[in-house]
Amino acid sequence: MAVGFNSGTFAEYQESLIERLIKIWAMVQIPASILAVILMIWCGWRYRRLFGRKNELKPIPPEYLPPNQASVMTSAYILKNYEIMAIKGSAKVAQLLDLAVRHYIKLYEVKKTSFLRSAQYEIEIVKDLKELRPEESEVIRDMFGSSMPKPGQRLNLKKLQNNLSYAARTRDDDTNLKNLARGNYALCEQTLANKRIVQKWALWVFVISVLLLSPMLLIVAGIVFALSFGWSLTDDGLSAQAIFGGTENVYRRS
Repeated sequence: MAVGFNSGTFAEYQESLIERLIKIWAMVQIPASILAVILMIWCGWRYRRLFGRKNELKPIPPEYLPPNQASVMTSAYILKNYEIMAIKGSAKVAQLLDLAVRHYIKLYEVKKTSFLRSAQYEIEIVKDLKELRPEESEVIRDMFGSSMPKPGQRLNLKKLQNNLSYAARTRDDDTNLKNLARGNYALCEQTLANKRIVQKWALWVFVISVLLLSPMLLIVAGIVFALSFGWSLTDDGLSAQAIFGGTENVYRRS
């Protein structure tokens, strides 16, 4: 049996205008996403140089002594925010060693390292801690409790392990240190000039995202706009940063 159809009964499927536009949009998103990654890396690099004032740091002379105008904790804050991968290890441990070198505390090894356990240490207060900077004394105060310990008091550091009270006391340490660096020590500031520069970057990325209808570029524009409210190094912060870089170079060479 044969069935016949008139010519033109069946026709090739034709995409609608919306389907063609969606296909073109999807093809455009591949290079747009690559562009978004490139712009994010570029803006991040430029942001670090602009707010960290990198062009004003070179050349950095070797420094063999730590800065007098900043504690170890403040130094760690500056390096952490303006030097990528500059901080390794715990800043609080480094601060304790600094206080020991300055003869404010003593550290005792009460139990040596064994196969199944790590070494145990005790800390003893040697001098009155009232002369210390707020961030330095806060490290000790959090360890001993709410009140400032007096000379002669000792504490086994093992008691701080899995200690919820100690964890609660240290919860605001980062915020307090940030407020000190930005307020009392005036190492960082918000500048209108830098804010406008970064917002111009965000505006250009936003325009490109609209032209390409790219959600990735729109996200990058939002991130860059948020970065415009960041904090730049002041002259004092830049000076401290130069000393940090000099001591870091000496440490690496040694």
